[in-house]
Amino acid sequence: MLAYGYGAPRLGLEQPFIPLLVRMADYARLLDEKPDAIGIAVPGMPVGSPGMDGPEYGARRDPYEVLLVHRDGSSRVYASYKV
Repeated sequence: MLAYGYGAPRLGLEQPFIPLLVRMADYARLLDEKPDAIGIAVPGMPVGSPGMDGPEYGARRDPYEVLLVHRDGSSRVYASYKV
């Protein structure tokens, strides 16, 4: 599970893990839909995601995907952000 990033310390809790690089709309969707999953993840710390959008990056925005991580360790694309 560590491959999914900093949300991993939340594993084992009743609440889903959600890393800091996720947009609020994705948080809200996850809490609303309540999928049978352990959380969501944004691999790679993409520039332009929340927390990676500071002035040092200028106008740079990289495309990225938010993954829904299932209990068996598999994942699927939950949201996609294109440039």
